[in-house]
Amino acid sequence: MWLAVLAYALQIYCDFSGYTDMALGAAHMLGYKLARNFDMPYLSANVSEFWRRWHISLSSWLRDYLFIPLGGSRGTRRQTERNLLVTMTLGGLWHGASWTFVFWGVLHGLFLIVHRRFRSVCDRWPELDGLVGTWPGRVLSTALTFLCVCVGWVFFRATTFHAAAAVLQGLVVPHGGLASPLRARGLWYTVAVVAAGHALGRRGLGHKLAARVPAPVRGLAYGGVLTLALLVAPQASKVFIYFQF
Repeated sequence: MWLAVLAYALQIYCDFSGYTDMALGAAHMLGYKLARNFDMPYLSANVSEFWRRWHISLSSWLRDYLFIPLGGSRGTRRQTERNLLVTMTLGGLWHGASWTFVFWGVLHGLFLIVHRRFRSVCDRWPELDGLVGTWPGRVLSTALTFLCVCVGWVFFRATTFHAAAAVLQGLVVPHGGLASPLRARGLWYTVAVVAAGHALGRRGLGHKLAARVPAPVRGLAYGGVLTLALLVAPQASKVFIYFQF
């Protein structure tokens, strides 16, 4: 179950971010510079940061046309939390008329509320804020954020609450004797590639290395990558996940 949840987290990220990058690249070749839509969201240290990095066009729209008109964070704490919950609930409903999507939005609204309350505690306790800012605190908060996001993906992916409950139960209740239907080796290869891409992107090494390589060599490298992508592509094509939205 843990492998399945991790695999879906990678699948939906690579699927959505990947076809967004294709759209950005195609538009750029036609002379249009579109806004960036993903900024390595799985490196976020909290859910608020996650929504500044994930599906930036939608999260910006929700902020500008729902959260701020509702009052934003200008009122009391309870009013701000209400606005967050309403905004994220409607954001979940935007994905489809399903109670699992609605609950996914509610869950992220609750995550944002918990984070705001935690930040208020950190403001009163500078020592706690200092611990969060250390590299172990950053690693722990990033891992916890990723775990919360993955729990949300369970409801996003499930078609019924019964199916979501079965997955969540499998995450916490040990059960032996079941062979994993996943090819774990391919999954870990994917994890390694995504992690390496994040490491290069976070430090900006990709652009620095590309700038030092002569243009003909870069062209050959791009051609090689494209050839490799064609070779490893599955025989049966699959529709992008987010095309249904």
